[in-house]
Formats: sequence, C-alpha cells, structure tokens
Amino acid sequence: MILAFSFKEAAVATPTVGCSEVERDALLVFKANVKDPSHRLASWSPRIDCCKWSGVVCRGSKDNNATLFQGQHVVELNLENPNVDGDEQTFHTALRGEILSPSLLNLTRLELLDLSGNDFEGAPIPHFIGSFQKLKYLELYGSNFSGVIPSQLGNLSSLYHLGLQSTMDAIPIAHRLDWLSGLSSLNFLDVNYVNLSTVSQSWLSEVNMLPSLRELYLEECDLNYIPSSFTSHLNLTSLVLLDLGFNDFNSTIPNWLWNLTKLSALDFYESSLFGPIPTKIGTLSRLRKLYLDSNNFTGSIPTSIGNLTSLTTLSLSDISLSGSIPNHDWVLPFQLDTIDLASCIVGPRKASLQDSMKAMPPQSFYFSLMLCGLMSLAFSFKEAAVATPTIGCSYSEVERDALLAFQANVKDPSHRLASWSPRIDCCKWSGVVCRSSKANNATLFQVQHVVELNLSNVDYKHTLRGEILSPSLLNLTQLQLLDLSGNDFEGTPIPHFIGSFQKLKYLELSGSNFSGVIPSQLGNLSSLYHLGLQSTLDAASIAHRLDWLSGLSSLSYLDMSGVNLSTVSQNWLSVVNMLPSLRELYLHICGLTYIPSSFNFHLNLTSLITLGLGGNNFNSTLPNWLWNLTEMSTLHFYSSSLFGPIPMEIGNLTSLISLSLSFNSLSGSIPIELGNLTSLISLDLSINSLSGPIPIELGNLTSLEKLDLSYNLLSGSIPTEIGNLTSLISLDLYLNSLSGFIPTEIGNLISLTSLWLFGNLLSGSIPTQIGNLTSLTNLELSSNSLSGLIPTDIGNLTNLISIDLSMNALSGPIPSEISKLSNLKSLRLSYNSLVSVVSELHLANLTNLTGLALGENSRITISLDYDWVPPFQLISIDLASCIVGPRFPGWLRSQKSMLELSLSNTSIEDNLPNWFWNISSATIGIIDLSRNKFSGALPSSLEGMPTLEILILSYNKLEGLVPRWPIQINMLELSFNNFSGPLPSISFYFSSLQSSIHFGFEIMLSNNQINGSIPSYICNLKLRGSLDLSNNELSGEIPKCWQVEAARSLYFVHLGNNKLSGEIPRSLGNLIGLRSLHLNNNNLSGHLPPSLQNCHELVVLDLADNKFSGRIPAWIGQSLLQLTILRLRSNDLFGVIPPNLGELKNLQIIDLANNNLWEIPYSFGHFNAITSTSRAMDWINSPEDRLDGFEYGENDSISIITKGIEYYFSSTLYLVKSIDLSNNGLTGEIPMTLGSLAGLQTLNLSRNNLRGKIPCTISGMRSLETLDLSFNNLSDVIPQGLSALTALSHLNLSYNNLSGKIPSGNQLQTLEDASIYKGNIYLCGDVIQKNCSDYKRNNLTVEGYQSNTLWLPFYLGIFAGYVTGLWLERDALLAFKANVKDPSHRLVSWSPRIDCCKWSGVVCRGSKDNNATLFQVQHVMELNLSNVDYKHTLRGEILSPSLLNLTRWLSEVNMLPSLRELYLEECDLNNIPSSFTSHLNLTSLVLLDLGFNDFYSTIPNWLWNLTKLSALDFYESSLFGPIPIEIGTLSRLRKLYLDNYDWVLPFQLDTIDLASCIVGPSLDLSNNQLSGGIPKCWQEVATGLYFVHLGNNKLSGEIPRSLGNLIGLRSLHLNNNNLGGHLPLSLQNCSGLVVLDLADNKFSGSIPTWIGQSLESLTVLKLRSNDFSDIIPANLGELHSLQIVDLANNNLSGEILYSFGNFNAITSTTRVMVQTISTEGWSDEVYFGEKDSISIVTEGDEYIFSSTLYLVKSIDLSNNNFTGEIPTTLGSLVGLQTLNLSRNNLRGKIPYTIGGMISLETLDLSFNNLSDVIPQSLTTLTSLSHLNLSYNNLSGQIPSGNQLQTLEDASIYKGNVYLCGNVIHKNCSDYNKNNLTVEGYQKNTSQLLPLYLDSFTTASSVPYLESVVAAARTAPTLAGVTESHPLCPSTDVGHQVRPSAAVAYALASGFVSSSQ
Repeated sequence: MILAFSFKEAAVATPTVGCSEVERDALLVFKANVKDPSHRLASWSPRIDCCKWSGVVCRGSKDNNATLFQGQHVVELNLENPNVDGDEQTFHTALRGEILSPSLLNLTRLELLDLSGNDFEGAPIPHFIGSFQKLKYLELYGSNFSGVIPSQLGNLSSLYHLGLQSTMDAIPIAHRLDWLSGLSSLNFLDVNYVNLSTVSQSWLSEVNMLPSLRELYLEECDLNYIPSSFTSHLNLTSLVLLDLGFNDFNSTIPNWLWNLTKLSALDFYESSLFGPIPTKIGTLSRLRKLYLDSNNFTGSIPTSIGNLTSLTTLSLSDISLSGSIPNHDWVLPFQLDTIDLASCIVGPRKASLQDSMKAMPPQSFYFSLMLCGLMSLAFSFKEAAVATPTIGCSYSEVERDALLAFQANVKDPSHRLASWSPRIDCCKWSGVVCRSSKANNATLFQVQHVVELNLSNVDYKHTLRGEILSPSLLNLTQLQLLDLSGNDFEGTPIPHFIGSFQKLKYLELSGSNFSGVIPSQLGNLSSLYHLGLQSTLDAASIAHRLDWLSGLSSLSYLDMSGVNLSTVSQNWLSVVNMLPSLRELYLHICGLTYIPSSFNFHLNLTSLITLGLGGNNFNSTLPNWLWNLTEMSTLHFYSSSLFGPIPMEIGNLTSLISLSLSFNSLSGSIPIELGNLTSLISLDLSINSLSGPIPIELGNLTSLEKLDLSYNLLSGSIPTEIGNLTSLISLDLYLNSLSGFIPTEIGNLISLTSLWLFGNLLSGSIPTQIGNLTSLTNLELSSNSLSGLIPTDIGNLTNLISIDLSMNALSGPIPSEISKLSNLKSLRLSYNSLVSVVSELHLANLTNLTGLALGENSRITISLDYDWVPPFQLISIDLASCIVGPRFPGWLRSQKSMLELSLSNTSIEDNLPNWFWNISSATIGIIDLSRNKFSGALPSSLEGMPTLEILILSYNKLEGLVPRWPIQINMLELSFNNFSGPLPSISFYFSSLQSSIHFGFEIMLSNNQINGSIPSYICNLKLRGSLDLSNNELSGEIPKCWQVEAARSLYFVHLGNNKLSGEIPRSLGNLIGLRSLHLNNNNLSGHLPPSLQNCHELVVLDLADNKFSGRIPAWIGQSLLQLTILRLRSNDLFGVIPPNLGELKNLQIIDLANNNLWEIPYSFGHFNAITSTSRAMDWINSPEDRLDGFEYGENDSISIITKGIEYYFSSTLYLVKSIDLSNNGLTGEIPMTLGSLAGLQTLNLSRNNLRGKIPCTISGMRSLETLDLSFNNLSDVIPQGLSALTALSHLNLSYNNLSGKIPSGNQLQTLEDASIYKGNIYLCGDVIQKNCSDYKRNNLTVEGYQSNTLWLPFYLGIFAGYVTGLWLERDALLAFKANVKDPSHRLVSWSPRIDCCKWSGVVCRGSKDNNATLFQVQHVMELNLSNVDYKHTLRGEILSPSLLNLTRWLSEVNMLPSLRELYLEECDLNNIPSSFTSHLNLTSLVLLDLGFNDFYSTIPNWLWNLTKLSALDFYESSLFGPIPIEIGTLSRLRKLYLDNYDWVLPFQLDTIDLASCIVGPSLDLSNNQLSGGIPKCWQEVATGLYFVHLGNNKLSGEIPRSLGNLIGLRSLHLNNNNLGGHLPLSLQNCSGLVVLDLADNKFSGSIPTWIGQSLESLTVLKLRSNDFSDIIPANLGELHSLQIVDLANNNLSGEILYSFGNFNAITSTTRVMVQTISTEGWSDEVYFGEKDSISIVTEGDEYIFSSTLYLVKSIDLSNNNFTGEIPTTLGSLVGLQTLNLSRNNLRGKIPYTIGGMISLETLDLSFNNLSDVIPQSLTTLTSLSHLNLSYNNLSGQIPSGNQLQTLEDASIYKGNVYLCGNVIHKNCSDYNKNNLTVEGYQKNTSQLLPLYLDSFTTASSVPYLESVVAAARTAPTLAGVTESHPLCPSTDVGHQVRPSAAVAYALASGFVSSSQ
C-alpha cells in the first residue's frame, strides 16, 4: 500500500525552537545501530535540529495544527526505502541491522512509523513495539523480518493502519491473532505472505473483532479454511476491499460474503474454490472489481451478475464455466473496462451485445470474439460517466469525475484504486487529500477541493501503468501536490499540459518510466518548490534545454538524476545558477561531461545544502567554485571521472556532513585540511588512487560515523589518532598498502560496528584492546601478515556476527573464549598456522553459526564426538587440510541446511556413508571431498540432488561406473580415482541436461579407467571452463558436433593419453574461447584442420605423439598469436617450418621433435618470450585477462625432454623456456639469430642434418642449461663463447665433424664426461685425453687420413646423384628466375655455380629413399617461395607466357618428376596443350590448381594420365566443350572444381540421385528445369557440403528429412520451386546455416520455433510467397545475426514481435562480418557472392544482390494478416535500410521511435489501419528515398523538412482523407483531426470504403475486412447514402467471394448499419 503524505501548508521555514534532546538522542542511538550504506541518514547530525533531519516530522505539543517547522516533538518517522524494486539499488539504499531499536521508545508522541523496504536481516519484530501508545500508522512492508508476529501489537489501541506484508525471502508466522481485538480503530490491515496456517480455523472470527476495518489483505497466507456461514454477528460490514487470493480453501464461496454490501473489490484468485457461482453475488451492487480466476467453479454465469452495475473489471478465466452468456439478447447493465472469460465454455451461441454496444461512443470500442474451449472472450469498453451522486466531494463533482476519468485511463493490476468508486466520497479515496477552499488547516472531513494526489509507488509492487498523466487532471484546479513516482508511464513522454497546474507546489515523477523530452512548459509552475524527475535506466528521458528552470524561482529541491543532459552539458551550471532558493540539487547519472573549473559570474547557489553529481563523466579536477558553497552539508561526486589531487580548499566546507568522492581517479595525498570538517558524519574516498599516509588530522573529525578509505594506494601505518573518532560506526581501510601494527587506540572506538582492514600489509599481533569494541558486528582482518595469538579478549565481542582472520600468519590455539560469541554467524580462520584441537567446548554455544572456515591449517585437529549433535545449522563448512579423519565425521548428519562443504585433504579413510547423500540433499550446492582415501562407489541417487552445482571428489579411491549427475551441475571433478566403464549413455535425461545448464558445465574425469567412446552429448552441454578426459582408455573418434553456442566459454580441453583415432573434427574450431588444447598421445591422424585457426585465444596446443601428417600450417603463426606452448613432436609432419612461427611473441616452449621437418627459420631468434631472461609473462597473472578456473596447473601438465630425461611441468610451466627440434631432417646452418634467446633453458637440435659452424652467438644464450647438437654434420671449432654459459649443466656435441681444441674454463670445467664429444675425430683436449699438439684443424697425419678415407665412398655417392638428374632441373629453375622481379634479392643464391639443392626455397630428396640426407638427393621435391610476411614479394609475370614460349610453361614444369603439388592459379596463362608429345614426368602430382586462367580450350587429354590426382581446380579457366568420359579414370579425385565451365546440360532430369557421391563443398543445380522430388538419400555427403542451390527449377514434393544430415551446410536455396508440406524438424541439425531461402514455394503450417532455437548463425531468412500461417515464433527475434528477414505474402497473423527490435546485426550501422568457410586441405573461401544471389523487393522493384549481400539489411512482412500496433522497439534498428509492413491489419499510431532508423531508405506502411498523425521524427530519416503511407486512417498535417521535402509524390499519402499539407494541396486550416463535414464524409465513403472492400474480399480476408469496416465505422453516422452506392459493384469473377457478400457480412455482423 501507498503512504499518502498530506503536506500542510506552512510559511517559509523559520528557526525552530529545537527538538527535544531526549528525542534527538534517541534517534542518534537508533542511527548508531543501523547500517546506512547509501547515507540516507547523512543529515542526522547533533549539530542540526532533528526536526530537519531526513524522514523526521515534528509538531508542537500544544497546537497540533502547527506547521512542520514549528514542531517540538517527533510525531512521524518515515524511513521507507526509496528504492524497493528488488534490484541492486534496493540493496544499496536499504537500512540494515537493528532497525527497530528500543531507543525509539523515547519518541513518546510518535504517531507514524514507516520502515518499509528496509532490511531487518531476518530478525523478528521486537515485543516493545507495542509500547508506542500514540502510534496510529505502522508500516513494515517488505522489511525482511521473520519469526513470530508479536502479540504486543494489540496494545496499539489508536492504530488505524497496520502493514506487515512480508516478502518471499522472509516469511514470518502468526501463531495467534486474538491480539487484533485491541485494535478497534483499525481500518487497514495487510498481512500478505505471513504464514497464518496455525490460525487457519479461527482467522475469520479474530478479524471479525475489527468493526472499522475497510481494507483487508490476506493474500498467500497458507489459509486452508473459510467457514461457509457465520453464526455470530458479522462486524466486517464496513469492508470495501477484501483480498483472499492464493490460499487453499477448498470450499465453495461462503454465504456471509453477501452481507458485505459495501465491497468495491473482491479477490479470490487461485483459492481452490469450487461449485457454482452463487446468484447472491448480485447483492454486492457496489462491486467494481471482481477476481475469481483460476478456481474450480462449475455451472454457468449467474444472471444476477447483471445487478453489479458499478463493475469495471470482471475476471473469470480458467474456471471451467459452461453454458451461454446469460440470455442471448441480454443487455449488459454495466460498463466494463475488462472482462476475462478465458477457458470458459460460452457457446454454442454467439452472445449478442449489440444493444449494449449502441450505448458506447462509436469510436471507443475494440471487439474480438473467439468461441469455445479454444478461444477467449475479451471486451474492452471505456467507462462511461455514471451519474450517481457521491457521498462527499460535495463542492464539485468535476474533480471527482476528473479522477474517475484518470482511473479509466490507467491499468491497475494490484487494485490500488479499488476505493475509487463514484459511491464513495472521493476525499476518502486512496491517495487523495482534500482541503477547504477557505481554511487550509481544515480537517480531512471538511475538505471540498482536491489539493494532493499522492499515488507514489514506493515499493514498486503496486504499479499503475498507461496514460498516468491524463488531461482530465487539469480539472483539479486547486492541486498543490502531485506524486506519481514509481509508476509506469510505459515510456511515454511527460505531457506538455503539466505546465498548466497553476497552484502546484510539489511535483514528483521520479522512477515513473517516462521518456522523451522533458517539456519546457514545466517552467510555468511558478509556485513549485519541489520537482522530482528522476529517470530510470529503462526509460531514456532527455532535456534538450534547461532555460525553463528560470521560471521556477521558488524551487528549493530539484532531482533530475538519470535524465540525459548531454546536450546541455556545457551550460547546465549557468542555468541552475538562476535558482537562488535551491537547497537540494541531484543530477546523478545525467550524461554530463563538463563542469567548469571556475565561475565567471555571480554564484547564486550559496544556499545549497545538498549537491549530488555522481555517475557523470566530467573528466576534470574538482572545480574551484565548490569551495564557496560554505553552507553545503552533503556533497556527492562518486563515479564522476574526477582526477588530480583533492584541493586543500575543501577545508572551507565546514558545514559538510556527508562527503563522497568514491569511484574516481583522484590521486595525491589526502589533504590535512579535511581535519577542519568537524561536522562530518560520513567520509567516503574509496576506490581512487590516493597515496601516502592517512593524515593524523582526521583524528579531529570526532562526529564521524563512517570513514571509508578503502581500495586506494595508501601506505604507512594507521595513525593512533584514529582512536579519537569515538563516534565511528564503520571503519573501512581495506585493500590498501597499510603496514605496521594495528594501533591499540582502536580500542577507543566503542561505537564501532564494522571494522574492515583486510587486504593490507599489517603485521604484528591483534591488539587485546580490540576486546573493547563490544558493539562490533563485523571484524574483517584477513589477507594481512598478522602474527601471534588470537587474543582471548575477542570473547568480549558478544555482538559479533562475522569474524574473518583468514590468510594471515596467526599461530597458537583457537581461544575457547570464542564460545561466548553466541550471535556469531560466520567464523573464518583459514590459511593460518594455528595449532589447536577444536572440540565441542569451542562450538557448543554458537547457536547462530552458519559459516565455519578453518581450512588450510594443517595442525588443527577436529575432535568432535562422532554422534555429537551441534546446536547450529551450518550453511558453509570449510575444514580443508585440517585433521578430521580417519572416520567420516558423523556430526555432519545433523546438518540439514548445508550449501557448501569442503573436507579436502582431511586424512579421511572411509567409505562415504549412504546417509551423507541424503543430508542437505535439497540445499547443498558445493561438495569438495578431494585428496582423501574415500572408497566405494557413488550412488545412483546422485542424479536426484536438485541443488548440487559443484562436486569435487578427485584424488580418492572411488570405483565403479560414473553415475548420472544432476542436471543443474556446473562442475564435476572425479579425476584420479578408479572409475571404470563407459560414460553415461545419452537419453532423454541428457536432453534435459542440455537445456537446464545455463552457466556452463565443467567436466574433469582424468586419470581413471573409463573406456568406450566419447559420447556426442559432451559437445552440446554448454561446457564452460574445462573438459578433461585425459589418461583414460577412451577410444573411437572425437565427436564432430562442437557448436559455438554450446561451448562458448570452454577454455581448456584435455583428451590426451587415450586411444582416440580419426581426424581432428573441423567443428573443434568452433571453440573460439579455447585457451588450452591437449590431444597428445593418441592415434589421431590426418592434417590439422584450418578451422583451428578460429581459436585465436589458444595459449597451449599439445598434439604430440599422434600420427598427424602434412605440413605445419602457416595459420598457426598467423592466427594463434597468444600461443605460448606448441608441442607437435612424434608425428608424421614434413616440410619447411613456417617462418611466421617466429613471430609468435609469447611462444616459450616449442617441441617439434621426431618429425620430417627441414630448415630452422632465422625468425626463431625473434621469440620475445625467450629473448628475455625475466620470468615469462604468464597471461593468467594479468587481472584483465584472467579467466575463472583456468591456470597453468595439474591439468596443463606438459612433458619436456631435457638432459635426456622426460620431466613433467604443471604449475611451474610458465617458468620453462625450451626449443626441441631433434630427430628431423633439418638442413642448413644453425641460425645466428638463436643467440638472442637469452632466456632459453633447453635447446635440442640433435639427430638432424645441420651443417656449418656452431654459431659464435651461442654465448648470448646465458640461461641455457641443456644443449644437445649431437648427430649432425656440424664442423669447425667449438666456439669459446660456450664457456660463458654459466648455467650449462648438460651438453652433447657427439657425432659431428667438429675439430680443434675443446674450450675450457667456467662451466665447461664441470662437464667431464668425454662421451659428450664422441664421434668428432678432429677434436682434442684434456677432457677426451687427446693432446692438441698432434692435431691440426682438419689436416690429419697419415694415420688420421687413413681413418678419414672411410668417408670417401659417401662423398662419391653424393656426386653421382648430382650427375644423374639435377642439371635439367637446375636449368628449369634458372629459366623461372629470369622471368620474375626480385627487389629483395630473395633468389640471390640461385647461381649456376652453386648446387641448386642449396638454393633458397629448393628442397631435394632421393627418388628411392625419401629419408636420405640432403647430400644424397637426386631430384627437386619442393619449390617453396611463399611470402608469408608479405615483405619479400616476387613480382611480375611470375608464370607468364609473354616471357616464355606459349607451350613452354608445361614443358618446364614437366622437368620436375617428383612434383606432387602444383599451384598456378591466376597466372595469366592463355594456352594449355591438348596433348603431350614428350614423356609426361608429372605422374606424381596429387594436386593441380590451374584456376582463373584464360585457356580458351577443351580439357586436355594428358590429364587422364595423372591418376594420382586427388584435387583438380579449373575454376573460371575459359574451358569449353564436353566433359570427357575419361574423367572417370581419376579415381582418386576428392575435390573437383569446374565452376563457370560453359557446359550445357545435354539432358532434362526428372530425378537427382547423388547418393554415396562425395559432393562438396558446393552443389549448384539452380536455374535449370529440374523436376520431381529432392532425393531422400543425403547420408555420406553430409560433412563436407556447405552450399546447396536447387532454386529456380520445377522441383515438387516435400523437403526430405535426410537433408538435415548436411550438418556442415551454410547456405540452402530451394526458392522458386513447387515444394510443399511442413518444414522438416531435421533441418535444425544444420545449425551452421547462414542463408536459408525457401521463398516462392507452397510450404504450409507454422514457421517452426526451431529456426530461432537452433539456427543461431542465420543471416538471411526468406520464406516469402508460401502458405505459412499462425503467429511468428517469439524466439525469431533472438537471432542476433539476422539481417534479411522476408516473410511477405503468407497468411501470418498475430502481432509483430517486440523482439524484432533485438536483431543485433540491424541495430548497428556497421557492416556485417562476412561468413567464411574453409575446406580442409584446400584454400577456398565461400562468401556472399554470385552463388548466394538473393532477390530483395524494395521500392516496389525486385533487386538481385550477391557479392554485396552482406551490406543489405531488410525486413519485409507485407501482405500478411498482422494485427496490433507497430512495436516501438523497431526504432532501435538503426542499420535497417528497408521496412515493408504494407497490406496488413496494423492499427494505432506510427511509433515516434521510427526516427531512430537512421539508415532507412525504403518505408512502406500502406494498406493498413494506422491512425493519428504522422510523427515528426520521420523527417530525421535523411536516407529515406521511398515512402508509402497510402490507404490508412492517418490525420493531421503532413510533416515537412529535411528528406521529406524531396518526396513530392502525393500518391504516397493517398487514401488518408484526414491528412492535409502542401504536398497533397490541402489547407490544414480547413480540417479538424478526424472530423469532416457531411460533404467530406460522403465523398470519402464513396471513394475510400469501396476501395478497401474491393482490395480485401478474398476468402482469407474476412478478419481483415472486419477490422477495415470497423475502422470505417469510427466516422460520424451520416444519412444520404443511397442503394446505388459503389459499395455494391458488379461481381468480380476473379475473387473467391463477391464484394456484395463482403458487404452482407459487414451488415450481418453489426459492423455497419444499413444506412452506412
């Protein structure tokens, strides 16, 4: 209910005599006991008269009529929460704690006490509340109290209002109600949601003792009994409102109700009533609102309901009534606003309401009739005036009627206005206050004029909606106060007429959901002293100007918080400065960006006492003019983008009571001048960058109650002067860098309730003086370095509710005195070094304990008796790493309310008892029992735990099958156990599992014995965080179903160390958030899929120990820029290492060992992460990039082979820097650049073919610990720089060709193992015991030469290889070089004097032994001149026939007999020989790409000899002629591209059968004459087919279900065929669809909901010109990528979805992200191009879009049966270019928000029933080039200006007879809105109506016709229309229904009279 204040007029405030000190002190004590986070009580200072305090009202003791400012005693205490909507703001503004303090009993004159919306924190209402002897009004609504309602309330004998409505969070109970008998004056009682089950038998008799009761609310009170009759006298005859909804009476309607003849509102909603509705209901003749919904009534509607002539709302839905509406010819005796008979059986005859409707104004009704059980009957009539005289309001019925008209225009779902009845004096209506026109101090019952209308909705639960500010209110000419705050304007603007309330003094519209521009007419309210316009985040209101404020010279209060003032940001202050009386100014969150630092003109704001400018973006320092506002008591600048220091001048504001500068970027030190502000009660400087010490001058602020300096950079110690702040209630210094001891003076703060010091560097012991803080409720000292014992004095803090000493270095025992803290709810001592035995002695007295955290104290022993029953019920238990075992604690059996339980690492060796899974099974959310020795199996009942979200049982000995887990679980951690068998199989259970997980699912089942395959449901579980199935026995393939939406937040995937086979599925690339991927040690094979490059965030990629083949893809270096670890060792990879890998700046572990790779890129010296010796920048340590639940740890365990041994790294992985390229085919020299890797620890290049010297730069690797260069061909001396590697502990240079003296000194002296130099016969030195005097560098003695001759045959073999074939290949390459430009000299090594196998980019191998070393090669195998960095480009006609003989390119290439892949795409080749006369050497080719050339030839014959080809591309190569039958010889062909081949089909297909063919990625058979059905055999083609176009053929039948097997499909075109039937459900499997074009077919049924659910990537949806019916699925508006929506020319009905304003792709004006598809092993981008050609109808013409399709944004819903209004949300589609809603049944206004569609080019709203004026905002559409508003019912002047000036075609407005303007040559002065002359109407009806009827008289247009005729009927009834009227033209054979039949339908239905 709403508390209506009656502000008695008073003269200008005069100084008070002063409130009573006793009362002031009582209020200060009250304040000290509550928490006030939003500083609502900031004005409560002992230096200010308490009668001026916020929420306090005083009056004189002798003259009760004294004005507010002359009071001496507190009579009202109104502290209701201003924000009671249940959001974060509510929490922020609620008072908390001991709200009802006994100190308030000193307020002996208190009459009103309102504490609603605050937070009792679950405490009960205290008994002493019954001692307020004079209390008349008590409201405790929604204040979170619980427990038993005290019977002492019955002592409040003067009480007339009692509000005890509870919330769903706290449900109090009433064990008795007999105390109500003492409240004989009570006329309002609200106990909604209070549990009255124990008084269910007697509640009525108790309530019956309240003879004055007028309003009774007992909703949802658990009542289960209502007597059918009443034997004693019924005293409740004064009741006007009775609410008994949501109870469970299971009864008929009681008979005694019929005696309550004054009832105006009766609510029995959902109360389990049955039987017939009694006929006596007609005796309640004053009823205006009747709610009997959702009961079990039977029978028919009683005819006596006709006696309820005042009824405005009748709700009888869902009650199984049958029969007919009474009397077929029954005339409704009442004027209903609303009637709801949904689900009633009202047939079989249609009710005739024609006579009743004749009484209605013809323009005011809306009618729809839907019969029987399938439909509902809904009437909406606007209430007609009732001429019943009122009891009161005798002076003027005008005001009463004005209020009734206001009531008629609003929606009142909570029946707040139930008392507003014409039979009741309007001055007694809720929210209305009247006064005599002669005496302002007249009593309530003497009033004659309405002076106050207070309908504020402080709790936001009783909201009025709709046209709240009705023009009818202007008749309230004496209105002085208007408060509509907290209601819902539904986004409408504040009307201009509000400026006409001449006597208005108080206007409050805050939080009422208005939007639009604030009207300047508010400036006419010259008497206004209070203006509240606070806006909400839901409704964006704006003020384009503020100069109107100058007219409000008396204004003392202005609140425009939340109003967008960005357009007046430069001058807002100068305008506000014109208000000299202003005392309170609130401009929070107004979009202000400017505040002047100084003031150049006179400052008039010196009277300001409150200035609130928080939540703006000033980006400024604190302005200087502030320091002149010396009377200011409240200054709030929180979150305002302030920077710089706090000026010392702030010390001038000595009147400040509350100062908040939090959430800014203020820097520097805290000024000592703050010590001058001795009146300060609240000081908040939190969340800034303030540094330096806390000034000792703050000790002067002895009135300070709240000090918050948290979250800064403060250092130094806490000053001892802090002990002077003896009034301090809350001290927040947390999250700084404060050091030193906690001062002992802190014990002086005896009023302190909250002490927050956590997150600092405090040391020393906790002072014993802390025991003096006996008022303390919260003690937070965690995350410091405190040491010593916990003081025993802590036992003095008996009011403590929470204590947190965790994460310190405390030692010793837990003091037994802690048992004295009986109020304690939370005890947190974890992460210390405590040594204690915790027994019952510590815990037995803690009866309120709900949280116990002792974890990570390894020397704490929990010694509680196994069968002990604690006196508390714990919600959270953390005993991790304490000693609890070996038995499982039996005392947990009594804990029934646990939410969290952690017993990790507690030395338990036991089975999990069965009872454990039952205790708290309905509440527990987190269980952590890891790192124990639990054994046994998990129960199947685990599935039934409804609240379990996290289950951690890792590192135990559990066994058996993994059971089904609860469907809502978020984390399942069962790693390191003995579970076996397969994972749970898929079932309906898992479909529920998938749909129920909203926050993501994390699975960790590693290191078990789980076998079988990975079930496919895994990749549909909305996985979040981690999926770890590693180290099991899983087999089969990795599922292929990974979806972006299902695993958007999956960061870690580990499937390593299993037996998985097959390829990596392409869909794994959908895991775009992936940070770590481990697939190591399986049997996986194939190439690495290009889709993995979508995983841009990858940090760890471990694919080692598999069978992957092909090259290392270049996209790793291009796309995976975050990569830190790359492990590809032990696979079958070959080729050159991509040079761009060296550009991965974060890469620090590279392991490519045991492959077939060649050449070390020079770029490998660029690894930034390894060039530095500092600790690696681990991305998890950056707060900006941190991801919950993911870090280098056990899950990211990586094996590194170093020093010849395999080591595993996990949590220290970020410290490792290693490169392992061993056991490959690496050739060339070791790059000098590797010497820059100063941080490298391990380098292994062993077992390769490296040659040349060991680079001298190796000395730069000063962190190197392991170096292995063994088994290579390295020569020359060992560089002396090797001795500089002081960290080197493992070296292997064996089996090379090194020579000379082995260096000595430094670290090399410690490496004494001679084997590390073995196999280098030219080396000498002490370590290998060879004297260097006998050796010369590579110049041996005779004996040495004889030994060396062993190598001679080897070198001769090399030479033979050269002779056999390289010379021809060398010449071919030299010819190639001659034809290119090489500006960067990349081919400088290509010299005929140098072996071509050593040329840059050339790789050779032997033809027999592919594993031979470089020196044994005989043929060129690879020519790699790729330009990955685009900096070393070869240019010119690289393969141009203009520089070669036209046939020579093929003969040149033919000299490469080992060539396997040849790419000559787009090389300007214009000749290809049809045959080949010489020997064809290219038979090894597996890939040939000759696309985009101009051959102008047939397909050459020599192709058929290339039988190894698997890929052939002749895309767009000007080939012609037939495709030869020899193409069948290429049996290994997997990919064939002959697109744009000029091939004419030599046949006409009836059917298409491509079953078992490999079709893809595209199938395009469009624009042919194919007929028959689409094949039904789509199976094996599923995975690779991305594009299917069968459009523009003659196909018929239905879409086959098997088409849904094409799960990779991105684009499907079936448009312009004869296909029919419903859309198959299987298409939802094609979840990657981007384009779906089914237009111009005969599909029927509803548009399926799965389109909006499954096709989340959909960008184009074309369903136009089909037979779809029913409404549009609501979820279609959730397709955020949709940018083309074409549903035109169907039979769709219902309203256009409001969610259509949510299309993200259209709400932006930026171009859409083009969809691409990469096929595996083939570089082919599929994009919006010619294949994706789409027709769009715009501006009346059809346009074809293809390559520019991604730029188009269009919605076409034309030619359907849509009704209702155009949603205002469409205005948010700022990127929309075309909107066509023509030829529907849309009504209402064109929304003003249409001006937001700033990109709109085409707008067609023609042929609808749109009315009212054309919005002016249409002129803002500067791109609009096509507009059609014809044939509607629009009126008024056509807007002009801007783009509309260019639209001069009058036909676009045709058929709107009430429009006027220059463009249609009609003068607006001759027209009134919708009010024509007789002649005008006759002309209109002779032209317009026949056109409407003739246009829509098909059989499907009858509903449309009804609305059209209804619209026509809204014009005045005129005579003179003759029978020859063109309404009856001749029959049109082309229509299914003749126009004359349509007219007959209109007449028979009563839509038009015969004269019309």
